[in-house]
Amino acid sequence: MSRAIAVVSLLCPITALVAFGCAPTVGEQWAIAKGTVVESGTAAPIEGAFIVLAGYEIYSDAQGGFLIDHIPIPEDPESTVTVSCDRFRTYDAAFLFDAPGTLDVQLLPVVNPDASGTLDGMVRNDATEEPLAGAEVAVRILSGIQVLDEQKAHTSFQGNWQVSGIPIGEAVVQAVADGFLPAEQVITVLPGRASNPLVVMDLTEGTARVEVRGKVFDVESGEAIAGATVMDDREETTATTAADGTYTLPEVLVGQRTFRANAEGYDPSFVTALILADPAPVEIGMARASGEPPPPPGTIAGHVRLQGADTHEGVRVVLRERGTNAIAGAMDTDESGAFAFLVPPGSYVLSALKDGYEPATLDVDLSFGLPQRGLRLELAVTS
Repeated sequence: MSRAIAVVSLLCPITALVAFGCAPTVGEQWAIAKGTVVESGTAAPIEGAFIVLAGYEIYSDAQGGFLIDHIPIPEDPESTVTVSCDRFRTYDAAFLFDAPGTLDVQLLPVVNPDASGTLDGMVRNDATEEPLAGAEVAVRILSGIQVLDEQKAHTSFQGNWQVSGIPIGEAVVQAVADGFLPAEQVITVLPGRASNPLVVMDLTEGTARVEVRGKVFDVESGEAIAGATVMDDREETTATTAADGTYTLPEVLVGQRTFRANAEGYDPSFVTALILADPAPVEIGMARASGEPPPPPGTIAGHVRLQGADTHEGVRVVLRERGTNAIAGAMDTDESGAFAFLVPPGSYVLSALKDGYEPATLDVDLSFGLPQRGLRLELAVTS
């Protein structure tokens, strides 16, 4: 899981919380999963949260607790867990069957409940209408090629999924499953849960390679970039952009692909897109090279700088909702000092802390369609 996605999907500051007790109950074949679902910031229990754990469905009880027993342990110890509830952001993460402890999930309440909705859906085999377990569903809010908001979920053995805390308005729903062609729908998300229809995604069995076209351009001027090299994450074929910035990759495997563009005088740029049988053009914007690398994707992003230091790693960056003080995201910087949070519109307070330095804070107001990137926090040495 990439750092940018982890900031948005792991809605609690410590990723170790995805570990839970799975000690075998009979021989070495079965496991028990136990945990709680609470509100981030208040630790109040959340009743009725929908949990999909390794394909099994369950709802949290009045104390926020849940228990799934007699789970067969697969050969691959890694699986997924999705937790969602209306008026809260969705939690989706990986876990290990052999990790100790309990699964204690903190769900982040949305900034404005009246401006968010919940989607329920199913993923099925198009030919048989049988449910597909373990499919990944992504719900994205886009502004052109810019991802303003993204949340993911995984389907149960019944093919069911739920994503909550989605900003209302037009959203793109994408479903991907091994051995099937991906599918995409555009949905208008309404407030709440009951007001939204069931979203059924039927996937066709098979794989395919398709031609992908697109354009590479300068993000500041909008001008085409000629001579840029473009490749997908499988690195099987590459293309060079023409004078008008266009390119063609002849054989790209359908599914979720990440495209990379390199050009002299520019920082490398990455764009993730779902490639369908008839794919839309993939446009890649590039920023001119600078002394500091661009931050990861996010609606709030930037860099931390430590006074007098050559590297800027180990700074704890925390994003809180202004007014409620609820944590919207937290991460530690690497040597570049970059940080990024993918959060919905609202009012936030950004803070950066590190031992030996004075803390720094910054108020950030995030409007729909206008990400706040290029932010900078400077930490002075403690006197």
